[in-house]
Amino acid sequence: MYRSAWAKVLLLSATPLLFPMESLARSDNAYGVNAPFGINELPPGILKKQLEDLSPAAQKRALGWMHRFSFTEQDVPALRVDQSGGVFYEDPVFDGIDPAPSSTPSLSEVTHAEAFTLHSKPGASRVVYLDMDGHVVSGTIWNGSADPLYMRPYDSNGDESSFSQTELNEIAETWKRVAEDFAPYDIDVTTEEPPAFGANVGHILVTRKADENNRNIYNCSCGGVAYVGVWGNSNFPYYQPALVFLDGVGGPHNISEAASHELGHNLSLSHDGNSSTGYYGGHGSGNTDWGPIMGVGYYAQVSQWSKGEYADANNTQDDLQLIADRLTYRTDDHEDVNFSGATPLVITGGTSVNATNPVTDPANTDPSNKGIIEDRTDVDLFFMDVGDGTINLSVTPAWADAFASQSRRGMNLDVKAVLYDEFGYEVAQSNPLSDTYATINVGVAAGRYILSIEGVGVGDPLTNGYTDYGSLGQYFITGSVPEDSVSTTPPTAPTDLSAVQSGDANIALNWTDPLSTAESNEAGYRVYRQIDGGSFVQISTLPRDSSSFSDNNLASGAYVYQVEAYNSAGFSTSNSTIAIVISVPSTASATSENTMMGSIVSGSYQSTVNVSGYERISEQHQGGKPRNRVSQMEHFWTVSGIAPAASVTLDVDATAPANSDGDDFALAYSTDGSNYQPFGMLSNGTGRQVISALLPAGTSGSIFIRVNDTDRTAGNGQNNYLDVYQIVVTSAGEPGDLPPTVTISEPADNTTADAGDWLIFSATASDSEDGDLSGGVSWSSSLDGNLGQGASVQTSTLSLGAHVITATVTDSADNSDSDTVNVTISDPLQNNAPVANTDNASVDQDSSVVISVLSNDTDADGDSLTIGSVTQGTNGSVTNNGSTVTYTPNASFVGSDSFTYNVNDGQGGSDTGTVNVTVNPTGGAVLTVTDVTPNTVGVNQQVEVTIVGTGFTQGASVSFQNGSGPAPSASGVVVVNSTTMTANVFVKAGGPRRNRTWDVVVNNGSSATCSGCITVTP
Repeated sequence: MYRSAWAKVLLLSATPLLFPMESLARSDNAYGVNAPFGINELPPGILKKQLEDLSPAAQKRALGWMHRFSFTEQDVPALRVDQSGGVFYEDPVFDGIDPAPSSTPSLSEVTHAEAFTLHSKPGASRVVYLDMDGHVVSGTIWNGSADPLYMRPYDSNGDESSFSQTELNEIAETWKRVAEDFAPYDIDVTTEEPPAFGANVGHILVTRKADENNRNIYNCSCGGVAYVGVWGNSNFPYYQPALVFLDGVGGPHNISEAASHELGHNLSLSHDGNSSTGYYGGHGSGNTDWGPIMGVGYYAQVSQWSKGEYADANNTQDDLQLIADRLTYRTDDHEDVNFSGATPLVITGGTSVNATNPVTDPANTDPSNKGIIEDRTDVDLFFMDVGDGTINLSVTPAWADAFASQSRRGMNLDVKAVLYDEFGYEVAQSNPLSDTYATINVGVAAGRYILSIEGVGVGDPLTNGYTDYGSLGQYFITGSVPEDSVSTTPPTAPTDLSAVQSGDANIALNWTDPLSTAESNEAGYRVYRQIDGGSFVQISTLPRDSSSFSDNNLASGAYVYQVEAYNSAGFSTSNSTIAIVISVPSTASATSENTMMGSIVSGSYQSTVNVSGYERISEQHQGGKPRNRVSQMEHFWTVSGIAPAASVTLDVDATAPANSDGDDFALAYSTDGSNYQPFGMLSNGTGRQVISALLPAGTSGSIFIRVNDTDRTAGNGQNNYLDVYQIVVTSAGEPGDLPPTVTISEPADNTTADAGDWLIFSATASDSEDGDLSGGVSWSSSLDGNLGQGASVQTSTLSLGAHVITATVTDSADNSDSDTVNVTISDPLQNNAPVANTDNASVDQDSSVVISVLSNDTDADGDSLTIGSVTQGTNGSVTNNGSTVTYTPNASFVGSDSFTYNVNDGQGGSDTGTVNVTVNPTGGAVLTVTDVTPNTVGVNQQVEVTIVGTGFTQGASVSFQNGSGPAPSASGVVVVNSTTMTANVFVKAGGPRRNRTWDVVVNNGSSATCSGCITVTP
């Protein structure tokens, strides 16, 4: 068994849920997502037998569950299903592992309080509780044998009554290693029990199989068990914790490998194996000996998440992406590309570079000179200003220090370090082939240097190495640098900085580079820009002795600049330039059109955008005799994307050839699509011309243009036309502080999705002053809070329920706009509670009755139901038989009684039902008639009536009395039960021509009547 990666449950609506005898095409080795299968297609073994023995409802649930994650044929021996159709992995203990790797005193000992309050990322959106001090397990899937279970704590010395110092160190070391596996993600791995468990709080319990009372939480010869794909579901706590058994697993290295592995199953990751085994043990040698976390990581110095890049891999599941689907990556902690944004290396005493680590500083109170490689593309940049001498730096992964020494490192990151000078030329690099740390040791001249750190692979991943795919995690920078003795005084800043507009949208900066001594000379210049009175933002870094800079392709706005001269001793800032106002006209062209009357003969609005060709629009006549024909035109264009500005102008470039009808063409615009304002007449025969209109102040977004012909005289049936070369709206000048606009383009409003489905949220945002703001759109959920920022964000971890998703954008003037869509997330694995329906029963005095209370109860999931508990009647006793109950009235009691019972579905769902009991006298129930429906019958008609009362017995008859005229007759009497019977009633013609009432008589040997129960109508 190994550590496991977290995985996304892909809930694909197109994936069918297959039943046992179905057989569909699939890959020979693949099952689950995108590889549908039936039970008959599974190889013989425990899993297949368990599935065949399930009830139909549980079988359907199990198959649906198994189609929501991917697994291979080699995985089948490790998969299990419970009686309700839940799916889990049972991972074996592997031979040849050291159950307790040798432990030596750690360099840093932890106290009892510290050992059980460790946190890797406090405040993260996700939490995993690494539970090693024992736990009371209650109300979970594991409580089938007993509830509660008092599970035992971690113990390596045979004394469970207290934790020794060695055991506390081993607990802390296990935490450090599990935390390292999930370091790239927004998750807090903690040894402190969270206040509550829920959909996004995981639980790994390290314990023994038997609890304090020698009751097994799970009976197996395995090293761990965990349900698959349950992370993020509302019933996740019911399927927790993931279990790692001390029996045969061993010390911190093995326990941490197993803990991450089992948690990965919770998140739907399956095993990394090959064609002969479900668990690949890795390859390589020395300190680069490699193994996959979801295979067997026990033997590896480097254990990583994998996507099957080794030889004969049977599983190409993208572990890292599946983890990110559920947990999301943490925010990148250091600049990746631009040297100007590099993080300063903290140098103590002029020469020393120090970094704390999770052992010396578990709470990370000093974040200096360290970082995390979050993904294979991450490159972290640091800068240092040094004097002449030797740079000697080591970059070491998290194995740099230990709470408890282990024979295997078990870390994920392999480091490459590169040193550049300030102009981007490589000075030195380090990437040892036989180890995972990096060392830079090189003599340098005084100046600024950039240290680049990234994760790398080694060797051939097919046989003896690995790629950079899973080379992720923490690193720590230590060593020494030559003291920066050159710059002892901050540089002098220019005092004559000037800005001049050059062209429509460019600004040129110039200044005089001040004279300096060697000790006060600048290392370079930083250029800062302010737009429309906002904050100054750095836009460029220039080398020393620079004296000019060009800022080009600017949007409209007022621009002010400063330059900052800097060196290792400090910086100074120049004067601010005067504001340069850039006003770039914004244009928008027609984007759609439609014709009410007439037709497009050639071209389209698209050809007007670049004035290439033209669009010809012709009138259309009604037909009929020529003297009665009327030709007409009414055509519309829409111009969208109009930016607000001081002035907004509409131009229509067109011509109307001369026509014999004297037909001209009237132009009008509308800002709302309904109220049109005339703005020009295109007269026939006057040649090509541009007709313009100054649109109302504040116009933005879309406008609509309409053209109509002016002559509709009967008989003037010539099809006249006009040619349109271009339609354009120009926005020019500063509009003022107008708010931005944001529009959500996907998903559609009222979208529904299953838990775990990928959802992509996209929006466009713009602002008249700031331009395209799509990258600054902030996304939030009414249920989950912040979802991220950008023109498009993706998530598969929305919680269950109805979400209002809001996209918000704010411009530089602090104006904002928002748009919303409604999204509902449902859970196909969500258990539906059973429904207990009311039961009615009867029993004779001093007798008992067995009542099948479950027979009318329902469960939407088809789960098998059992009776959990019963209450006692007020006038009788109740016995729970498991699937029925027995009611016995108190001695001599006659009358009505009731009690309740609780029904369970085995999945944590329950409901309470009521049972009403009538206790009849020994001689039988009192015979009564209380209602007849229908209660009228016409002469010469036969009507089926229903008679309601008490005490009806088989063989009862129906007759009528106390009426006038021909008496009704009853036939086809059916006694449904003791309270209901039916009969066919017929009345022959004759008697008074008025309504006549008859009493209904039921005879069981005695009789009962219902006065006025049935009326005969003439």
